[in-house]
Amino acid sequence: MSTIKTSIGVIFALVVMLILFPLFLWMAGVSVFPFGGGGSSGSGKSGILLRSTDEGVHWDGVVFEQGKGISAPGQALHVAFDTLDPDIMYLGAKANGLWRSTDRGANWKKMNDSSGLLQPGADVYRIAMSTSSPDTLYIAVFQNKKGRVLRSDNRGGSFREVYFVAPDNIPVYDIYVSPTDVNRVALATGQGGVLISHNGGQTWKVAHWFSESMVRVAGNPGFFAEMYAVDSSRRLKKTFDEGENWTELDESNSGSGSIGGGYPGAPGGFSAIPPPIQGFPQEPFYFGGSGGVGSLRIGGSASAGLPVAIETFAIDPRNFERIFIGAVEGLYRSLDGGFIWNRIETLVYPSAITVTAVAVHPQKRGTIFVGIGSELYRTDDDGKTWNVRMLPTSQRIRGIALHPLYPDFMFTFVGK
Repeated sequence: MSTIKTSIGVIFALVVMLILFPLFLWMAGVSVFPFGGGGSSGSGKSGILLRSTDEGVHWDGVVFEQGKGISAPGQALHVAFDTLDPDIMYLGAKANGLWRSTDRGANWKKMNDSSGLLQPGADVYRIAMSTSSPDTLYIAVFQNKKGRVLRSDNRGGSFREVYFVAPDNIPVYDIYVSPTDVNRVALATGQGGVLISHNGGQTWKVAHWFSESMVRVAGNPGFFAEMYAVDSSRRLKKTFDEGENWTELDESNSGSGSIGGGYPGAPGGFSAIPPPIQGFPQEPFYFGGSGGVGSLRIGGSASAGLPVAIETFAIDPRNFERIFIGAVEGLYRSLDGGFIWNRIETLVYPSAITVTAVAVHPQKRGTIFVGIGSELYRTDDDGKTWNVRMLPTSQRIRGIALHPLYPDFMFTFVGK
């Protein structure tokens, strides 16, 4: 009988140790509890960013560094690929700063700014680099109630501030840097401004004030003066003269109307909107919501008069005039820089889908990836035929990224 009691006592002690020992480690700052979903910890894999190494056939989560004072991101806002080292990637997070991977996105560590300027809890909306100067990073951040642009010339080791929005609570949503000149920079701000610098942020000029928040700006890699911009009402605009005049790509003016200028009202009068969380080589963006507010009227014989609530916008990395819109009503393509649009049929009935992510293959002409719900659609013939795969998540695909040099490596943002 005493032997049985002793055995029970030993088993009980072992059970207590198995429960309490990991708890003590966790209290000491050592991650031992791997949870799934966004913000998983320890050696567990995060559900906010999925990774494929075979061009989208199989998917798995990624691992974020965990430890005392460091938690995994709950929302990814942007991913960027290093312009020099194909193994290095950067990730901007909501309320969780800047992250870096040195193994093509499998594992991530939080970056520490030696200058102390970039705060660990900052929103990092956009990361921009130029092939002309691989050591230089620009990041659009929101911290201490202000939208700011920080610049690093040592690959994120330390930063200095080159711009901030004067009124509080207004972010800088997007940055574009010329791939041929690291000092030519364009910004899109929540105050309604598109700003330009030709000297790396030492001085800025206002290209244009709009009456709404500007959430997206993308430039032509070969001709800096040609840009697209998107406002908070999901309207797509274009300039050919570095922002002095803009054409609104809207059927109401047949793509020929020039947008006037003017200051958009009292500073601070703009409310923050859901930020774009995508941004890859083909530079898509995301507005959030279940269909957005506002619409873009698309011209062209196949879609004249059709109101489209834009969810995502992608540029073909090989052809600046070839652009795609994902919308509540489906997928659309323009071959002339946004003046004429045509619907591309997918495998889902148009009124039953919302296209929340689009990516264009950087090397294979005709290969396009589309996110609808948690399903990833692929075409290799410009939309004539499609195949579909279900991702290992119950959340919606919010962004798709292909590595520009090794596109077998793919990434998707997922979220509600």
